Amino acid sequence: MNHRLGLLGGVFVVQLLIVAWLLVSDSTLEDQGGALFDVDAAAIDSFVISDGTSQVTLRRAGEGWQVGDWPADTTKAGELVSEFADMSAPWPVATTADSAARFEVTAEKFQRRIAFMSGETAAATVFLGTSPGYQRVHARIDGSDDVYAIPFSNFKAPVAESDWLDKTLLASEGTVRTVASSKGFELKRGDEGWLVDGEAADQDAAQAYVERFENLRVLNVVAELPEGVEDKGQLDLSDDTGSLQLSFLHAGEEDDYFVRSSRRDGVFEIATYIAEQLLADKDSLLPDVLDAPEAPDVPEEETAEPAS
Repeated sequence: MNHRLGLLGGVFVVQLLIVAWLLVSDSTLEDQGGALFDVDAAAIDSFVISDGTSQVTLRRAGEGWQVGDWPADTTKAGELVSEFADMSAPWPVATTADSAARFEVTAEKFQRRIAFMSGETAAATVFLGTSPGYQRVHARIDGSDDVYAIPFSNFKAPVAESDWLDKTLLASEGTVRTVASSKGFELKRGDEGWLVDGEAADQDAAQAYVERFENLRVLNVVAELPEGVEDKGQLDLSDDTGSLQLSFLHAGEEDDYFVRSSRRDGVFEIATYIAEQLLADKDSLLPDVLDAPEAPDVPEEETAEPAS
């Protein structure tokens, strides 16, 4: 009996050693593939993403990135370039043209094609295709038949300009100090807190209100306004940079809101609930006035009857 237990224990230890060896081997093999392609992230000054039907181009602009005529989400664009520049290639899962077609990473059939440009030259072009698992995608570098399964998702490479737009491009600069509404009131930061037309405001409500300008986000750029839009007024602000004017439009049929800024050309769509918060009435910034409590009923004092 003891001999059998010892034998089973030995078999179990051997199995553990085999599993550990396989795990180490897989990790080592994955690291032995080297870099996915030899590209210096700092040398990439633009990249073009296509899905075969649409495409979008992002270009470096000073310290940031630009999509079309608009500032792009610099963090998002920079992360995509760095992710591919620093990506290690595992051992290929296939090495034939037939396999590339099956995994949809050919020049004729792909789900994403990303061309990383240095000047007018393509420093590297990667074709992304089907997904073998969660947050993994088949990839092939132009000029090679090797197909890899890399840690990436095609959703991280959208082809719509609005997906790359810097959604904070209309936000105020730094701290908002005053807000004057076309509804006829002014919110101003005083020495002892926020004032509405000279009277004390609800400090929490006022602070939350100005922070909406500091954190303002747009949805997208509007090429053409719908018919029948209505002027919903304007707001004049002062912040760390100076004066800023925001003008609001409303399309009643779709209940969409649009905004123009004195600091930037173009018309931008914003979320309806955000527009309604920015176009608040004066009363929403004033402290709540509670009715004074009614005096309790006091029974009339009874008159004592004379003793008989």
